[in-house]
Amino acid sequence: MYTSTSIEIVAVDAANRDAVLQLSVGPAQRSHIGAIADLLADAEHCGNGDTLVFRHGAELIGYCRLDTHARSVAGRDFAMPARGLRGFFID
Repeated sequence: MYTSTSIEIVAVDAANRDAVLQLSVGPAQRSHIGAIADLLADAEHCGNGDTLVFRHGAELIGYCRLDTHARSVAGRDFAMPARGLRGFFID
């Protein structure tokens, strides 16, 4: 029998911040992603996007940041409105 639990995407906030800080990636990915504390600090400093966490049931399983402007990720503007995806990972 197959049982599915949906994955939700919710904002990082004061209620889940401590749990978000427990997320991490393996050593081989750390140079690409960095530490979650640094990702959150950068997001708070820049203030130009949304910090999001992936939740499977009650468990937090991942993180990403959507920047208001794709330029911050791609280094260039686009003809159509676009957002930049940064720091995406699944724990």
